[in-house]
Amino acid sequence: MSLSPLPADTAPISPLRHAWRRALLPLTCLGLLLLSLWWADALTHDVKRWPGQRLDVAESLVSTSERPPAQASGWQPTRLPDNWKETRPDGPPAVWYRVPFSAAAVDDPAVLIPRLATSGQVWLNGSRLWDGRSTRPQDTFSWNAPLLLVLPSGLLRAEGNLLEIQVQGLPRYRAGLSHVQLAPQHALVPIYTWRNLWQKDGALISSVVSLVGGLLMLLLWVRTRRDPMYLWFALATLAWAARNSNLYLNELPVPIDAWATLVRGGHAWFAAFFGLFVLRFTGTSWRGFKVALVVYALANSLPSAGFVEPMLRWLALPGFALYFPLLWLLLRKGWRDGSTESALMAATALTFLALSARDGLLLGSRLPYEAYYLSHYSGVLLLVSAAWGLVARLVNAQQGLSRLNAELEQRVADRTAALQAANAAKTRFLAAASHDLRQPVVAIGLLIGLVREQVQALDVRRLIDRAHDAVMAMEKLLQGLLDLSRLDSGVVKPRFEGVGLQGVFDAIAATEAATAQAKGLRLRVHPTTLSVRADPLLLDQLLRNLVANALRYTDRGGVLIAARRQAGQVCVQVWDTGRGIARERQAEVFEEFVQLDNPGRDRSLGLGLGLAIVARCAHLLGSRIELRSEPGRGSCFGLLLPAAPALPAAAVRPGAVRPLVRQRVLLVDDDETVRVALSSRLEAWGAEVTALDGLPAVQQWLADRPFLPDLLLTDHRLPVGNGLQVIDAVRAACGPIPVLMVTGNTAPEDIATFSASGIPVLHKPFPAEQLLAAIGRIAGLGVFELSELS
Repeated sequence: MSLSPLPADTAPISPLRHAWRRALLPLTCLGLLLLSLWWADALTHDVKRWPGQRLDVAESLVSTSERPPAQASGWQPTRLPDNWKETRPDGPPAVWYRVPFSAAAVDDPAVLIPRLATSGQVWLNGSRLWDGRSTRPQDTFSWNAPLLLVLPSGLLRAEGNLLEIQVQGLPRYRAGLSHVQLAPQHALVPIYTWRNLWQKDGALISSVVSLVGGLLMLLLWVRTRRDPMYLWFALATLAWAARNSNLYLNELPVPIDAWATLVRGGHAWFAAFFGLFVLRFTGTSWRGFKVALVVYALANSLPSAGFVEPMLRWLALPGFALYFPLLWLLLRKGWRDGSTESALMAATALTFLALSARDGLLLGSRLPYEAYYLSHYSGVLLLVSAAWGLVARLVNAQQGLSRLNAELEQRVADRTAALQAANAAKTRFLAAASHDLRQPVVAIGLLIGLVREQVQALDVRRLIDRAHDAVMAMEKLLQGLLDLSRLDSGVVKPRFEGVGLQGVFDAIAATEAATAQAKGLRLRVHPTTLSVRADPLLLDQLLRNLVANALRYTDRGGVLIAARRQAGQVCVQVWDTGRGIARERQAEVFEEFVQLDNPGRDRSLGLGLGLAIVARCAHLLGSRIELRSEPGRGSCFGLLLPAAPALPAAAVRPGAVRPLVRQRVLLVDDDETVRVALSSRLEAWGAEVTALDGLPAVQQWLADRPFLPDLLLTDHRLPVGNGLQVIDAVRAACGPIPVLMVTGNTAPEDIATFSASGIPVLHKPFPAEQLLAAIGRIAGLGVFELSELS
C-alpha cells in the first residue's frame, strides 16, 4: 500500500516566512532562467572570442576515395561551416574539403576544428594527420567532440599550406564541417579543454550522476516500497542517463538510425516517467494525462530510419503540450507550499523547457553549426532539484517522526512523573491514614488478647473470638499496606547472604499447616539441600505470601514448595492444584487489590495485596516472578535466585510462658489506650513496666532515675519531640540499653529516617507474638515458640 505524498515542510512556518518563500518562487524561476539563457548563449557563440585566424574559405568535392583526390577539376568553392542538412540534404555521405592557410606568422601552429561530423580524416600537405573513420575504432573520435591537431613543422611549408579534410556521415544527423581555427598551440589548448568539457565530458559526468542517483532511488523504493513517486523518479533518472550516452560515446554500438530511435525513445520515456513523478509529487490524479504520457513515450519508441526529421517535428509539439501542464503543476505547488524545494524544482523545470527548445532550434539548424546540445545539463539540474525535494521530504518526515517521538517520550515522562507523584501521594495518604488507625487497633488487639486469656465462659469467649478475628483482619490489611509502603519507599536495602531453603520451607509449612488442614489440602515440602543468596526476610515474606495465596485459591488437591537447580541458579517454586489464571489476566494478579475470583470482596479470600508484595520483593531480590497457569488445573509461581553453598538449618530454642520476668521496661507512648494495653501485655509476660506519655515526662523521670531500665519501648510521633529524641535522652543517661521503636508511622521519609538510624522498628498494629519476638531479638532473650503464647 502506498502512502500519500507528504507535504514538503511538516513544521509550521510563520506567515512572514511563508510570504517570503512565495516571493522566492518567481525570483528563483526568473533568475535561473536568465542565468541559463546567458550561459547557453555564451557557449553557443564562444568561437567569436577564440584567438588566432578563422579559416572559413574552402573548396569541397564529393568523393569516397581513401586519399585526397588529385584531380583539379570538380572542386567547388565552399564557405565554412558547411551544414549538409542545408547545403546537400540529399547528397552523398562523403565529402573532401581543401582549406588553404599560411602559418608563416604563427609559432608552434595548431588547428582546432569545433565540429567534424560524424567521422573522417585530416591530411596536411599530402600527409595524414588524423584518421577518425570507423575502420579504426580505437582512434574513432565522437562526432560530438572538438578536434585539436598540432601541425608538425616538418610538414609545413613557408607558403601554400593545405589542409585536406574528409567528412563521412548522413546529412540528417547534422553532418558537415565547421570552420577551422588556426593559432599557436598554447592558445588553443585551454579552449579545446574547455569546449571538450562542455561538449563531451560534461555529458559523461551528467550521465554518471543520473545513473548513480537513479540506482540509489530505485534501491530505496525496492527496500521500502513506500511510494511509487520514488519509482517514477528512479526510472526517469535512469532513462535520462541512457538518453545522454550518445553525447560521449566514441563509437555507437548499433547503426546510427537505430541509435537515434533509442535516444529519442529515452528522451520520451524520461518525459513520461518525470510526468508521472510530478503528478504524484503534486498530489494530482489525472488519469487521462497519465495515459497520454505513456502513449507519447510509446510513439517516440517506434523505429524511424530515414524519417528522423519528420518524426521530431510531429512529436515536438505534443511533447511541449504535455510538458506545460507539468510545469504549471510545479509552479502551483511551489506557490501554495511556499517551500524552497518546490520553487527550485519549478525553476529547473522551466530552465529545462527553455534549453530543450534551444536544442530543438539547434537540431533544426537555426543556431550556429559549431554549437552543441545543452539540455542534458538542465535535465541533470532538474533531477538534482527533484532529488533534493525528495530528500527534503524524507528529512522532514524523519524530523516529524523525531518530533513525534520526542513528544511521545515527553508525554510518557510526564505521565510517569504524574504516576510517581500519584503513587507518592497514595503512599503518604496510606501512611497518614494507617498511623491514626494503628493506634486504636494495636490497643484493641492487645486488650482482646488479654481478655481471651482470662475469660472462660464459652458464650462470651465466642464473642471475643469474633472480635479477635475482626481485629486480626484489620491488622492484616494495615500490615499489607505497611509492607507496600515500605517496599515502595525505596529505603528497603536487601542484605544478601546464604539462606538454606529447607529451613525456610519448614518454617512456612509449620505456619500454614493449620490453614491447609482446615481446607482438607496437602501442604508438602520437597526436601532440598539447596541454598540461595538472598535477603532472608524478603525471601521469607515472598514465599509466605505465595503459599498463603496458593492455599487461599485451592479447593482440592494441595500445594507443593520445591526448589531445583537451573543453569547455575536455583529455581524456587510454589505449585498448586487450584483454580488457575487465564493467560490474558496473569499480569493483573500482581497489581494492588486485584482479586479475580472475589467480586464481593470476601475477607476470607484475602485483600489482594499478597502478590503485589511478592512482585516488589522479587524486584528487590534482583529477580522476577515467573507464572505458569492453566484454568482449572492450577498454577506454578517460580523465582530464579543465585545459588549459594549449602548451610545448616538454624535451631529454634523454646522459651517460657512468662519470658519477661524481672525485665524492667520503660514504655513511652502519648496514646493512653495504647499505653495501657501495652503495659498490660508486658506485665502479663512478667515485665515491670514504667509507662510515660512523652519526652518531658521522660526527662523528668531521668532526673530522678529510680532504677536502670533493661529495655526501652517508645513511640515515634509524640506531642513534644519524637521517639529518636527519647532514645537519645535515655541512652545518654542510662547507657546503651536495648531499644525498640513501636510506631504507626509508615511515610517513606519516616521509614528512611528509621533505616538510617539503625534503631529496630516494629510497626503497629502487630500481634502479641510479633512484639515478644522483637523484644527477644533486641534484648538477647532468644526466640519464643508461638504455641506457648496462646
